[in-house]
Amino acid sequence: MKRILKVLLVALMVIASTVRVDAKSTISERVQNIINSMSSTDKVAQMIQADTRWITPEEVAEYKIGSILSGGGAAPSTGNQLSNWADSANSYQQAVINSGGIPLLYGIDAVHGNNNLYGATIYPHNIGLAAANDQQLVEKIGSASASEVRAMGANWTFTPTLGVPHNERWGRTYETFGDDVERVTSLGNAYIKGIEKDGSTLSTAKHYLGEGLTTNGTNQGNVELSESDYNDLINANMDNEIVKEILTPYKKAIDQGVQSIMVSYNSINGKKCHGNKDVLTTLLKEKLGFEGIVISDYNGLDQIENQSSYKDKAIACINAGVDMLMVAEKDGDTPRWRNLYNALVEAVNENKISEERLNDATARILTAKENIGLLDDSSKAYANKDAQALFGGQEHRTLARQAVSESLVLLKNDTVKDDQTMMQALEKMDNLMVAGSAGDDIGKQCSGWTITWQGSTGNTTKGTTIFSGLKAAMDKKGGTINYSANGVYTDSTSKVDAAIVVVGEDPYAESNGDRSASQLKLPASDISTIKQIENSHPDTPIVLVLTTGRPIAIADYVNDQHIKAIVNAWLPGSEGDGVADVLLGDKDFVGTNPITWTWYPQDITSKYTDTSKVLYPVGYGLKKAQKTGDFSAPDDPNVVDLEKTKGKLEAEDFIDAHSSIQLENNGTTVGYLQDGRYMTYKIKVPEKAAYKLTVQAARQYEATIDGAFELYLDDELVLEKKNTSIVSTGSWTTFTAQEMKALVSLKAGVHELKLVARDKDFNFDYYTFEKAGDYVGPVVPEEVTNVGTGAMLQEGAVEVSMSSSENSQSMS
Repeated sequence: MKRILKVLLVALMVIASTVRVDAKSTISERVQNIINSMSSTDKVAQMIQADTRWITPEEVAEYKIGSILSGGGAAPSTGNQLSNWADSANSYQQAVINSGGIPLLYGIDAVHGNNNLYGATIYPHNIGLAAANDQQLVEKIGSASASEVRAMGANWTFTPTLGVPHNERWGRTYETFGDDVERVTSLGNAYIKGIEKDGSTLSTAKHYLGEGLTTNGTNQGNVELSESDYNDLINANMDNEIVKEILTPYKKAIDQGVQSIMVSYNSINGKKCHGNKDVLTTLLKEKLGFEGIVISDYNGLDQIENQSSYKDKAIACINAGVDMLMVAEKDGDTPRWRNLYNALVEAVNENKISEERLNDATARILTAKENIGLLDDSSKAYANKDAQALFGGQEHRTLARQAVSESLVLLKNDTVKDDQTMMQALEKMDNLMVAGSAGDDIGKQCSGWTITWQGSTGNTTKGTTIFSGLKAAMDKKGGTINYSANGVYTDSTSKVDAAIVVVGEDPYAESNGDRSASQLKLPASDISTIKQIENSHPDTPIVLVLTTGRPIAIADYVNDQHIKAIVNAWLPGSEGDGVADVLLGDKDFVGTNPITWTWYPQDITSKYTDTSKVLYPVGYGLKKAQKTGDFSAPDDPNVVDLEKTKGKLEAEDFIDAHSSIQLENNGTTVGYLQDGRYMTYKIKVPEKAAYKLTVQAARQYEATIDGAFELYLDDELVLEKKNTSIVSTGSWTTFTAQEMKALVSLKAGVHELKLVARDKDFNFDYYTFEKAGDYVGPVVPEEVTNVGTGAMLQEGAVEVSMSSSENSQSMS
């Protein structure tokens, strides 16, 4: 049975070619003959890629489906071990081959190794590989990743990302190679070369086109181009700098022979790329000469605008130039792939999709199958046993460990003693403390696209945590090292020489990683850990190690005298011992910053036009022997200077807030305050003193609130709830000045001021602080209270022109 297809194909070799396909496509006589033998419905089936969670091997064979995928976290029902995946993949291929069908393309999101599988080697995310900036290393990683993909039976990887991120608020920034188009082009294409090197695996240049340039960095958002820039883009005018940046990585990939390109969810000037014929056919296929498969993103056709039905969207997507539709999930009880199949068959019968368009798409798909050997030998469709012997093994893990060590970027390196830098001194120290949420958490250091789509914290897969690697290095040289996640420890008989604090972003992927500018900072727990060590052990030098997929706000630490060094480890993956190889070993830092890093995230939009806003330019990175230069921070845009505002603080000027708090009255007032919800501000106090606080508040209900809120300055209570009353104003939009019952003691300088609600049903417009006496100090609380928890407010919170009890106060 395994030879049925081969016999069929040999017979088809003698059939004359009669079908016209795209004139730019170069196809073999064999592919042409297969197309000639196919019905329109056979071609439609080849153009569908169904998620294995919603299609069985028997259905794939029955409908002659051309491709399957396993989306993020889509492990077989039998388990998440290599054997489970290989058995599952083989069952699909066997069903197709035994029925005389064409072997499947099997796609998987192997974006930093074959990351869905437990025990796979997880490499640093691309942003870290960009810091290493080593084409040979990236090519080897591409080849090793492809090997682990073939081990489980897939033959198509949906990587690499060739977008150039201008705004790191975007949740997919870590999937890119930074904002230097030369690095993006060279490293992206090195990855493609490595994946496709042995001729058995397809790579995917994605996401086409313009991702990373969306307004506010919004995932799946809109790229705004002038009419002239758009016309230059569609005509591939490389003299236009914007066009050059967008297209250069793709032109190189196409010239190198990349076999598939995935369409982006984003829009360009309001039109979704999935339905944009200018972008997919005129530019990509005609101007750039791409002859491979244009694959949609996951259910990407669903987002096409101005179409009344699913069928119409599918028609628009195919006619725009998409060759294969990735489809998943169900519509009611019916798998969506089946609805798509029926819709396309109907569309073809109604002449809404031409035979020429079907032939072009089918030729591209079959050519890709031919290129990886599926039409020569159907046994190549099955999981590769030789690759299984290498899966998750030492050879690949050693490569990943090398990638980690080369990706580290030394951002700060102060002198500590005897004219030695912190990093020179660290490797000679005998007693170290490791702290921070990312210090001993393999899930956090791997981040998103690891075992599950979003990733998760904890012991998610095999590998070495950063602390485990550091401990092994210290044990080897006879030193002492301990770990305290929250930074609480006591010096034993020998004093701790230094604290290595490993902190960073929690796992996320795609839109779940989109952030407002104010949210691009360390988690509150990590900030508390740093403060804990600084306050409890003020003489202990700190080495701050960041695990982050993008630039975040670290201005406060650049000139912090307790923090003697800052290292960015990016998102290192499963081999955390690569960090110890540099921090405690003989290796020096070779990584350099791959993405323009601002002092403050609020200045992201001006970082390419105002160099004073840039903290670390592309290419910055120190060696162990290099001392930190002079860094003079510009004014923090988050800080409200009470002297300049004459004591006035607008309620909406918070730097973060509880996720349920909303802006109202065109963004000028704050509502949805309830017990435990909070807002945090950064203020500059002109003078150490006690201040009278007056709030502009609104409340519709008649009853007075006694104990409306509490106020904290740098986590110290400065105003108790018993001294905060809010009276009725008769309306949610009528604000009156209401003076608090006690003075608020504020220290001079820049501080964080946190207002925590202790009741509900009141709104704020602004606050005023007026000097009224001598400084007394923080309040000793009568009882321990919750100082406010919850996710920070996403930018773009709902704004309404008026508020009412019903629409602004009823959230639980």
